[in-house]
This record gives sequence, structure tokens and C-alpha cells, in this order.
Amino acid sequence: MCGFFRLTMLPSASTFWRYVDSLGINQAASLVNVMRVLRERVWLLCGLKYKRIHLSTDTTVTTLYGEQEGGRKGYNPSNRGKKGYRPIMCFIDETREYLLGKLRKGETLSGEEVGKFIKRIKSQLPGCVEEVLFRGDGEFFSWESVYACIKAGFD
Repeated sequence: MCGFFRLTMLPSASTFWRYVDSLGINQAASLVNVMRVLRERVWLLCGLKYKRIHLSTDTTVTTLYGEQEGGRKGYNPSNRGKKGYRPIMCFIDETREYLLGKLRKGETLSGEEVGKFIKRIKSQLPGCVEEVLFRGDGEFFSWESVYACIKAGFD
């Protein structure tokens, strides 16, 4: 949008973000699927045929100020004792594309949650990808996550 309107950055409350904020969880999943199809087509048009990709998955803490729904007290090193969200984000390193994510409460991930997240990744990858090297931070080290990676065929 910035390139189309010749802007250096979008206003903080653009119409696009108001629209995205108004969507429910079902529509958000649909947008992720649209991104998957577009990614596949763009890679095809640009001649990108990555057989092996690297996925970097990380969690971060977003501190909440005020009474926002879903915030929990959890690991928050910069603002100890404050409520926050703990989003998970997964990126393709070669193209720096956002692949998949999830907005979570402020608590640390369980092995079961990590396993479910890893299972969803496989369906978002372009068809040309044969090998995946999955990287995650400390919360992704559990037997459930290792098992999910093996089952999905990731290294």
C-alpha cells in the first residue's frame, strides 16, 4: 500500500488495519490461506524454487497497558509483573516472508501447543519445498515439538 500511494509509512490507524481488526478468527484463517496461495503464485512467477528452506519461529512479549481481554501475567523481562500477550511468529528466512502465527495469552507455551502449531506449518508451505529446517527458541524444546517436527518431515 505504501508503494501504491507513494508513502514512506502507513498511518497508525489506516482503513486496512481497521478492516483487519474487525475480522473474526474464522476470517483471519481465511486471510492466511489467501497469503499461502499468493505466495505460491508469486514464487512461480518469479522463478523461485526453493527445495530447502529455513523456518525461524519465535515468541515475543507484548506488554498490555489497561484492561485488555486475554492478557495474562507471565514471562515479561522488560516489564516484570505486567500483563501481556505472547504471540508466536514463523518466518521463511530465504524470503523473509511471514508464514504463520498465533496471538496467545501471556503464558509460556506448552509442548502440546507447540506440536499443534508445527502441524499447521506444513499446509502453508509452497509445493516446491521438499526439505525444511525448523528453528525455534527455548520454548520449542520439548519432546512434543521434536515429535511434531519428525512427523511433519522437518529437520
